[in-house]
Amino acid sequence: MFTIETGSGFWTPIVWVIAAVVILLLLVILRGRGRSDSKVGSEKLGLLMLGDSEVKDEQKQLKNNSLFWGFVQNLSGVYSWLEKFFQSNIRDYVLWFVVILGVLFIIEVM
Repeated sequence: MFTIETGSGFWTPIVWVIAAVVILLLLVILRGRGRSDSKVGSEKLGLLMLGDSEVKDEQKQLKNNSLFWGFVQNLSGVYSWLEKFFQSNIRDYVLWFVVILGVLFIIEVM
C-alpha cells in the first residue's frame, strides 16, 4: 500500500477513499430506509411546522431586523456615527473600500 510521509505524520490515500465510499454507502442505505409515502406539501408534514397551518410563509421567516436586534441596540451609537459616512450609495462603498485598501497597503509596505 502506498504511504505518503510528511513532517508531521503519514496518511494513506487508499484508506481515505475506501472510508469515503463506505460512508457514502451508509448514507444511501439510511436514506433508502425512509418512508416513501411522505410527500412534500402533504398534511402529514404539518407536525414538523408545529401543526400550525394558518401561518403564512412571510410570518414563518425571521426578519433581519429581529435577528440582529441585540447588536443594533447595543451598538446604536456606533451605527448612528457610521450612518453619516454611508448613505447606501455604491460609490461611497467603493470609495471606502479603496481608502481602506490603500491604508492596508501603506501599512504592509512600511
